[in-house]
Amino acid sequence: MSAQPFESPRPAPIERTPKAVLAALPPQRAAEFRRAWNAALDKAREDMDLAPLQEVVDSYWGVASAAASPNATEATDQARRFVAGHDIGVVPASEVFARLR
Repeated sequence: MSAQPFESPRPAPIERTPKAVLAALPPQRAAEFRRAWNAALDKAREDMDLAPLQEVVDSYWGVASAAASPNATEATDQARRFVAGHDIGVVPASEVFARLR
């Protein structure tokens, strides 16, 4: 018996580059990223310091990574329904623990 290759269901990680982050963002967040990037670019130019640019990339990287998940849209929709008070079929943790006993 030989080991079979394992393919992760996760997408490849998003690179921490402006181009990669921008490409992975949903349109509204991409527009926010561009505005933040341009403001940081002005500051970097003025201060001769690239740190503000990396801060923008870092602050949007998590959003881009989450958006790249194949289940991102479904998870976001489910979270919105839950917050709005709709039943989404969630089992309370207390019930799960009770079932495990």
